[in-house]
Amino acid sequence: MYDMLFKGARLVDPKNRINKITDIAVKSGKIAKVNEEINTNCTSKVFNLSGKVVVPGIIDPHVHLSNWIGGSEGYKMIGE
Repeated sequence: MYDMLFKGARLVDPKNRINKITDIAVKSGKIAKVNEEINTNCTSKVFNLSGKVVVPGIIDPHVHLSNWIGGSEGYKMIGE
């Protein structure tokens, strides 16, 4: 059983030379399985990512991490 399943995503992983449409299963916050077809009966949370791209290591490439734009949170918004 998985916590969530992402269906039909284009997985682009330059390091491992992967560029394909695939399903991605997540369990306990980590990728548990990557396969072309994972059964949707293995989870209650299924997300259709058709037309979307998944790239390992890129969380949000467009962020403003300082408070120069008036926000008081500044660097507190950086992910851990």
